[in-house]
Amino acid sequence: MRKITLSLIAACAVASFLFFNSCKREVASSASSNNIAIAKVNAWLDQQKEGKQPNKAANIDLLKNNLDFSNLRYEKSNGDEQYLIVPIKENFKAATEIDKNLITDLFLVINKSGNIRTGNVVLYTPENGQANKIPDNTFYYIFNTAQPECDGKFQFLAVTGAPQYQLEYKNKHIISSGLYQAKENTSSSVRTSILCYDWFLVTTWYDIAGNIVDQTRVYLYTSCGNCGSPKYMSFCADDGSGGTSDCCIPDPNAQLTSTSISQASGDGCGLETKDKLTGLPTKTCTHSWYFSTNSILFYTWKYGSTEQAMELKDNGIWRFKSVIHMGVITDGMVPPCMTSTCNISSAIPSFSGSVAKMNLIYTLSISYPCAIRGGLQRKTESASSQWIAT
Repeated sequence: MRKITLSLIAACAVASFLFFNSCKREVASSASSNNIAIAKVNAWLDQQKEGKQPNKAANIDLLKNNLDFSNLRYEKSNGDEQYLIVPIKENFKAATEIDKNLITDLFLVINKSGNIRTGNVVLYTPENGQANKIPDNTFYYIFNTAQPECDGKFQFLAVTGAPQYQLEYKNKHIISSGLYQAKENTSSSVRTSILCYDWFLVTTWYDIAGNIVDQTRVYLYTSCGNCGSPKYMSFCADDGSGGTSDCCIPDPNAQLTSTSISQASGDGCGLETKDKLTGLPTKTCTHSWYFSTNSILFYTWKYGSTEQAMELKDNGIWRFKSVIHMGVITDGMVPPCMTSTCNISSAIPSFSGSVAKMNLIYTLSISYPCAIRGGLQRKTESASSQWIAT
């Protein structure tokens, strides 16, 4: 009995040793991963100071010194990218005169190579005023589903402090989006012999279905020349040039993506009838699918195709009799300042037995007032979809 007891004690001791050492390895691995992230964030922020005005570079240093890396977290994104969110300490708000009731985070986009592609300081105003953090996965919902779980307003600033755009949500729906835009004030420029810009907040309002119902343009103020404002949330350009005239997208790091896809949207069939020639059961079915998805900032829009098929039931099996292309469908929101059109130049159906296929060749055209990363004006692509008779 004593030998058995000693054996059990020894076994427990070995198990405990292995468990605690395993925990130590996990903690060490996590700490190492965090250290890599911290070094990467600090190096990226230092890069953002290059070519900036002294006050803008100082703003970035202030941000660096107030990052709470102990509570950093990651969120997934579509594709091969992910988001890194680092909370900002309360001292930052006091130093920059930001409302103490706002929640502040550094939001970074990590590309598939593991490098930081772009980043923003985000100010969150919760609708109920009671939240103490931005809920987990909120940024995933904003940029991938457009249905965040929390209500309130999100303001996106450059890391230098320049406001860029804002979003407001309620009940998982966007109710407004605002873009900060600058337009050259020619009268002030002529009078002062210095380049001047009028700054506006252009706000677009949406209904519950995401349709645009109104748009307002509110004048903020005029900036001239070097515009070395000491305020953190300054509309002055980061490089002292004043601004860009009526730029569609305010974030210079915003990236336009356009990808061919084959994504089912819906299938539906009408009531069965009798074929007049064969007497076999027949029905008309509609197949819808998306072939192109496009996105920039928080905007995502898709183009799809609708096909109408006639099916016959022969020996208990549904087979295709004909397939016809019916037209283009759209989903999502295009930025109000951009124009996007999609035209199908070729739609060739084919079918064999219970399997049908549609091959498309389409041209996508996107235009905007100023250049953006990944931008395109016009491209021709092909896509196809296959489905089975039921």
